[in-house]
Amino acid sequence: MKISFEIEEIELMKVAINKRLKEMKSHPQEKSNLEQNLRLHELLDKIYRQEIRLSISDRSLLKGVVNELIYKPEQERINYFRSISNLDFLTLTEKEKKEIEHLDKIIAITNKFVPHKNRKRLFKETIDIINAIKNSHSDKYYFSTCENKIYKIGIPINEEQMIAIELESEDEIERFNYVDIKRFKPQTTYEKTGTKKEIIALFKNYEKGNRLTYRQKFLKEILRQNNS
Repeated sequence: MKISFEIEEIELMKVAINKRLKEMKSHPQEKSNLEQNLRLHELLDKIYRQEIRLSISDRSLLKGVVNELIYKPEQERINYFRSISNLDFLTLTEKEKKEIEHLDKIIAITNKFVPHKNRKRLFKETIDIINAIKNSHSDKYYFSTCENKIYKIGIPINEEQMIAIELESEDEIERFNYVDIKRFKPQTTYEKTGTKKEIIALFKNYEKGNRLTYRQKFLKEILRQNNS
């Protein structure tokens, strides 16, 4: 079975296999270790030559090594970043962003050994959501209100596509609903249009006497950061 790995993922697997081989040197004469040593060297050779055609047994061995020597040492940090909210991602330090990039490589490797339905979400997906909003250079946002509360918004990301977000929710935004502007016709789907500054002002005015939903807070903070 062939599995495709990125160069950086291959480098991480090389590190894991070499660690396992080093550990096994303390019990070189055990029959099971001798057999596994040979298989690991063969597997390492395949990886070095980027011939990633794996048998079921190769796949099982590599999965075990990756989980034990790459994933588990980082599990505490992975769990920590899993526990924080989208809002917390807005205040990550540069050091934390680099750490997340490294953790995503580890998650991406482990995802390749499990069925698609069991794959773990990459932190990059949350970062991409934030960046998609931040990188919108549109001077016109579409939105609808009820008693001065913005409950849905459309953010153009280019001339053809727009992000549609329902704001009356306490749930994290896990993925966006990207819509075709020409087909979606935002001018008829939404009641109003406004600039980024006007949207921020509406949020601030509404929260003087009301509680913003989680998604409203999240969007307001992204827009505020991007407007400073």
